[in-house]
Amino acid sequence: MKKVPDHYNCTEQSQHLLEIYHGIIAWECVVFINIFKAVNKERMIALYLGKRDFVDSVDSVEIVEGVVKVDPSGLDDRKVYVYLACAFRYGSDDLDVIGLSFRRDIWLRRVQVYPPTGGSEAKSPMTESLLKKVGEQGHTFSFQMPPDLPCSVSLQPGPNDSGKACGVDFEIKAYIANAPDNPDEVITKKDTCRLMIRKIQFAPANNKAGAKAELSKQFMMSDKPVHLEASLEKEVYYHGDPITVKVKINNETNKTYMLICKMFSDVVAELPVTLMSPKPAGEFCIL
Repeated sequence: MKKVPDHYNCTEQSQHLLEIYHGIIAWECVVFINIFKAVNKERMIALYLGKRDFVDSVDSVEIVEGVVKVDPSGLDDRKVYVYLACAFRYGSDDLDVIGLSFRRDIWLRRVQVYPPTGGSEAKSPMTESLLKKVGEQGHTFSFQMPPDLPCSVSLQPGPNDSGKACGVDFEIKAYIANAPDNPDEVITKKDTCRLMIRKIQFAPANNKAGAKAELSKQFMMSDKPVHLEASLEKEVYYHGDPITVKVKINNETNKTYMLICKMFSDVVAELPVTLMSPKPAGEFCIL
């Protein structure tokens, strides 16, 4: 056995290894977040978000929270507001003629962030991390979306379409104004900064049984019909999941019929979208 030198201090070596171990544990506990940022042209306000996807869990929706950095030197006694809007776009930009906009707000909420209104709200770990990044000029905000709002949807544009796609989108905008909602006040683009977010649907783990359709066909020269039933295994499918259709045939007639089943590799869902006509269109879905 090799003899340990007299000058070798086992206590100091153990303390050094313990510090390295604690350093590894502390490094593993560090949480990294993505930061999404938007700044206005005059660089007086900046909008910070920790994420842009917010999950709808059917009965509740994740809280939308962020931080606005405000430089009060160029505000000229004006205030800073933040609003979250859910809008439906039902026409492209090239159809916006004679001041007619094909975009309608479904839901909108505003909050004043500067000067502070005095109400103190609990800060989440995400907002605390954003405040450390922004500094003393940061001001937090939060919005609670109702669960009955539609999720973010974008209709796939055609080959000849241009501009923004039709669908439902969510927008967070910070702006400088004298009043929160004054129609006579003109708010220029240089006094605003905005970020688009998404409201995504959560698929529950306890998947229910899928849809089922039945059909009975009566033929000539036969007393009893032929029963046909088609059903799906589950209600929700993820992208890439195989869709299995279970078919049951009950031939109660005294005849033998040739049944031809044609299976398609793609599932196409068609939903009419009314762009110009005020007449409501019926909902239908083709599988």
